[in-house]
Amino acid sequence: MSQRTYTILSLLNESVISITRSLLESKTPHEEASDPQTPKDRLAELSDHDDVDVLNAVAENPNTPPHALGKLFWHPHEFKKQVLNNPARVLHQLEDPNENYIRKSAPLDKSGDHPLEKHLMTSKDQEMLHFFHNDPHEGVRSSVAKNKNISPDLLHQMVQNEKSPIVKAHGFSYNKSLSPSQVHHIISTDPRPHAVIQNFFKHPSLSQETIHHATQSLADEHNELNDTDEYHKDSLPNGDLNDQSKTMNHHYATQIRRHAPNLPEESKKILDTIFPNAQYSW
Repeated sequence: MSQRTYTILSLLNESVISITRSLLESKTPHEEASDPQTPKDRLAELSDHDDVDVLNAVAENPNTPPHALGKLFWHPHEFKKQVLNNPARVLHQLEDPNENYIRKSAPLDKSGDHPLEKHLMTSKDQEMLHFFHNDPHEGVRSSVAKNKNISPDLLHQMVQNEKSPIVKAHGFSYNKSLSPSQVHHIISTDPRPHAVIQNFFKHPSLSQETIHHATQSLADEHNELNDTDEYHKDSLPNGDLNDQSKTMNHHYATQIRRHAPNLPEESKKILDTIFPNAQYSW
């Protein structure tokens, strides 16, 4: 064998060995997706893979970047549980306490808007409803509160903990599954029950007890405003300090009188006493 032939064969042999080693060392997409040492950029690429098992591994990988996790949260194949249980989630929360990487990854509708709130009004996904039930945005919480598919336990938790009058008035008021005691709690625990109740007149669980509570609250606030005016009457050049509030309360009284179902007689007397000039429609 000539030296030239030997050299060529040696080079071919080394090439075969190198190719074989590379093949042995190469990883499948699933192996890459499962390896916490896989670079973030590669995991982000794998989050677009068409294999469900690969996507599942990416969602569970602690090195997957937040934007890729957010995309998988909304994936049609449902990787919410994996994303929410990702080992690195607590670290992401330190940088993004509201976890906006999930919110911003919501798919766009035809108008280009995020349909998150619309989706939450009808979703049957209890994991998603639980995730967003204490969202910092009142519009998102209102959508969860409206959802008739929300579990009784989660609904009870929201009723007990919600403080926002916006969520009460524009969320819970649409949920017909609320019990009379829950409606009473929502309205009576608000600083201004007579304002919140305006959105509950058509709710089937609105009780006479709750209506009377709101009416009494309105009377108490009206008397406090009058007391304030009396105290400041000598120091205020323009007279009534609370004209705007009184005007709003006059409106609330009129609405209660016109629209509250089965208005208790005691409530009627209160309204007649504090707003004798209101134009009521019987």
